[in-house]
Amino acid sequence: MTRSSVRLAAGVIFTTVWLGLAAVIWFNIQSGPVKLSVVGDYVAGMVAPLAFVWFIIAYFQQGEELKRNTEALSKQQKEMQYQAELLGDQASALRHAADALTEHVRPYVVASFETDGVSIHAVVKNCGARAALNVEVEFDPELDKIGDSRFEYRNVLQQSFMPPGREVRGMVTTTVYRLDQEEPSVRTIATVSYKDADGKKYRESYSVGLTLMKHQMMQPKSVSTLLNEMSKTLKETNKQLGKLHDAAMNLNGKH
Repeated sequence: MTRSSVRLAAGVIFTTVWLGLAAVIWFNIQSGPVKLSVVGDYVAGMVAPLAFVWFIIAYFQQGEELKRNTEALSKQQKEMQYQAELLGDQASALRHAADALTEHVRPYVVASFETDGVSIHAVVKNCGARAALNVEVEFDPELDKIGDSRFEYRNVLQQSFMPPGREVRGMVTTTVYRLDQEEPSVRTIATVSYKDADGKKYRESYSVGLTLMKHQMMQPKSVSTLLNEMSKTLKETNKQLGKLHDAAMNLNGKH
C-alpha cells in the first residue's frame, strides 16, 4: 500500500469520524429551535479543520505527483539520450559505409618501375573503378637523375584522362646503365595527384623503386623472346616450303 493511499484512507476516516462527532455534539447541545446563523457558524467551525487536513493531504499528494512526473521525465530523457546515441551510431555506420563505397568506386592511380631485363620503365596505371582526370606524377629525385634524359618518358608525368585499367609507361634508362652506377637500385618518392569526375581531388605519396645488384647479369628477355619467335617462324616457313615442293613434284609427275 502506497503512502498516497494511506493518506487518503486516513483523510476519509478522519473526515467520517469528525463529521460523526460534530453531528453528535450538535444534537446534544441543541434542545430547541436554532437560528440559521448559528447553524452556519457551527458548520463553518466544524468544516475548517477538515479543510486544513485535506489541504495538507493535497499538498503531500501533489508533491508525490511532481516526484513521479520528475522521475518519468528523467526516464524519458534517458530514453531520448539512448535513442540519440543509437542514431549517432547508425549515422556513423552509414558514413563508414559511404566512405567504403567511395573508396571502392574511386580512381586509384599508382606509379611504379618495371624492367624487362634490358630496359627500365616508369609505369603509371589507374587501378581504380573510375576515370582519373588531370593526372600529375612527380618523382623525388627526378627521373633525369635516375636515367638518361635522351629517353622519352615525360609522357607518363602528365595525363589529362586515364580510364580504369589504363596504363602508361615510358623508358627511363637501361639495366646496363644502372649496373654501372655506384648505386644500381632505383629508389625514389612518387607523388601522384589527380581528381575524379565529381571534382574530388586525391594526392598520395609513397616510396617506389627497383632493386638491382652489380653482380646481376640480366639476360635480355626481349631478345630471347624475339629469337624464339624467329625460330618458330622459320620452322613454319620450312613446313610451307615442303608442302609447296611436294605439290610441285605431284604436278610434274602428272605431266
